[in-house]
Amino acid sequence: NQEVRIIPRQARWVKIVITSNWGNPTWTELGQLSAYDDGSRPGDMAGQLKQSGATEIYGIYFDFAAATLRPESRQTLEEIATLLRNDAALQFIVEGHTDDRGDAAANLALSEARAQAVCRALADMGIAASRLEAVGYGESRPISSNDHTIGRAQNRRVTLRVKQAG
Repeated sequence: NQEVRIIPRQARWVKIVITSNWGNPTWTELGQLSAYDDGSRPGDMAGQLKQSGATEIYGIYFDFAAATLRPESRQTLEEIATLLRNDAALQFIVEGHTDDRGDAAANLALSEARAQAVCRALADMGIAASRLEAVGYGESRPISSNDHTIGRAQNRRVTLRVKQAG
């Protein structure tokens, strides 16, 4: 039994898109959500980074089994670029992660290529490439079970981690 429960507070609207898992991309898109039922706010990247030094990013989308960024990623990439523009000392390790579907070596290469694609997109937005480091972890660092669709979707992610000086 899988249950997804998001109860927004003061939400204007929420749009969730899920497509077939085989041969087609699978993603979830949340828009204009003011707060989740636990009071956390989607898009509060700065707060999450300040609190824990890292944040999972789910608003970056790629073509299926590829490192090509989808147009829907633009808003999230702009938010990341704004964080970097507002703090000249801030540097990120951009981590790519996959679920466990497919070959482990291919997943590792894909996660690295996706992290590099995010870094290139941010560089194209005027962020110095020297402030970004791309790392791929493939399927080696899941945050949820790969036994169900929701867990696999959570494992397919980009993580921003604050890079410590030195």
